[in-house]
Amino acid sequence: MSLTERDRSLLQILVALLCVGAFVLAVLVMASGRTGLTATRVLGTAIGLAVFSLAGATGVELARRRPDVALLGYLTVLAAVAAFAALLDMIWSYHVFEGGNPRLLGYTLLLALGGSQCSLLLSHARPDDGQAIRLLRAAALLAIGALVVMGIAEIAEQGEQVGVKPMALVALVYLLGTVLIPLLRLTGLPAQEQQNLTQ
Repeated sequence: MSLTERDRSLLQILVALLCVGAFVLAVLVMASGRTGLTATRVLGTAIGLAVFSLAGATGVELARRRPDVALLGYLTVLAAVAAFAALLDMIWSYHVFEGGNPRLLGYTLLLALGGSQCSLLLSHARPDDGQAIRLLRAAALLAIGALVVMGIAEIAEQGEQVGVKPMALVALVYLLGTVLIPLLRLTGLPAQEQQNLTQ
């Protein structure tokens, strides 16, 4: 995609503003002492950006590789951006991690992480996958969706809605599915033999 001269100018301005902002923050960090509040905020922002950019990247990859389920990829990117914004609101509030909306951060975090895991599973699906792998993928996707819903319910009811044990059982289904899929592929067995291994 070619950029117009106006787009290039806007990008140059954005890059310049980011560089100036980073320089100002660096000065504030150096002037804030050994355990300054600004340094804590910058570190938290960097960690949040690392986590949510990875989540967003999986959504972009899904939209690129699987146009048929691109909507999920776009929603994952949206959730990652919303979660990062909610994190910034908490980090850069007057009292760090005491302001903002913790529930909103929890909701968007679960949606971003769940969407990223679903995006990973779907973007790496292969046309020659056997029925066993397809069933494992479907089970893992359902488990991820269930975990997100259960997690949101827990946050909404402050940990009194679902409980740890049901979530742990669903998490086992997710773990088993995501681990068995690459193992079955590594066997190099035909689809029918892969299905026999899981029966």
